[in-house]
Amino acid sequence: MHAAVYEANRGLSVQEIPTPRLQPGELLVRVRAASLCGTDLKILRHGHFKIPPGCRRVLGHELAGDVEETRALVPAPQVGARVGVVPNLGCGRCERCADGEDNLCREHDALGITLDGGFAEYVRIPAAAVARGHVVPLPESVSYEEGVLVEPMSCVLNAHEAVQTEAGDRVLIFGAGPMGLMHLLMARARGARSVVVADPWPERRRRAEEFGADETVPPGEVGGLAGADGRKGFDVVMVTAPRPEAQQQAIEAAAIRGRVNFFAGLPAGTPPPALNVDAVHYRQLLITGTTGSNARQYRQTLELIGSGRLELGRLISRRAPLQDLDGVVSAIAAKKELKVILYPEGFEGNM
Repeated sequence: MHAAVYEANRGLSVQEIPTPRLQPGELLVRVRAASLCGTDLKILRHGHFKIPPGCRRVLGHELAGDVEETRALVPAPQVGARVGVVPNLGCGRCERCADGEDNLCREHDALGITLDGGFAEYVRIPAAAVARGHVVPLPESVSYEEGVLVEPMSCVLNAHEAVQTEAGDRVLIFGAGPMGLMHLLMARARGARSVVVADPWPERRRRAEEFGADETVPPGEVGGLAGADGRKGFDVVMVTAPRPEAQQQAIEAAAIRGRVNFFAGLPAGTPPPALNVDAVHYRQLLITGTTGSNARQYRQTLELIGSGRLELGRLISRRAPLQDLDGVVSAIAAKKELKVILYPEGFEGNM
């Protein structure tokens, strides 16, 4: 089968590799669509400590497809079922896993990182993932393309659950890239009274307005909207830009009892920001960070998409065959695309 294989210090290349052979309890999914994530770009730029030199890994953790073969030992989707896949798999033994938080397990595996992922014609789903319900049927109302976007959107849901975004909130989002726009859509779905998006690029601000932002501003103008000491500040502030100055501004912009989420991690080696701890103290701010998502959040996000409360199709800016991956990576790195759908078997149009 064709697959995009990453090798530390050698980069990414589309190769012919053997189709996975199943062991008892496993499923084989024929990938119909996949997408690149910021994590994939980080791996390509800086590597990953869980992909050491000498290791070859098929990347890709945002995917949807059909069950091609099953050796499941528990009730699971059958051959031909349209499915999405929860990519993070915990150890199943620790306290975090007992609470269903596989993404926070210190020993967790992940498709596209410790396990071969979805940038291939087929992906093998481990028996433990099958048993934990990580292969999720797609409703007929959800396309393969939308199924690909369930995983990143479930990470957004995780963040909004952490800060309890609710009806009537005034929300500020730093960053108008794909994830920032997903936060905008999620804030609307949860009933936000108003949403402001801060981004330095005029084209991105214009796009955020098209997606429903009430107002867009350069980051330097956020202080004027929040007012002195946050007197006109925001109830919820989401930082999707991996920049320390955005984290600093987020705290300054938060209202009394405001809730701030650091959704984006900082690049390795970035000096930590100097945060206004007095603002946190005197305004009684809640500062959180979130990473990934769990199976419950994945399923809940899928329900939101299937019901029509989240319309994700307009986030897709390009469709391409897997063989065009190099060009896709370059375009995304240059901030010329939102979400790009890859078709491992070649370009098949909107599915």
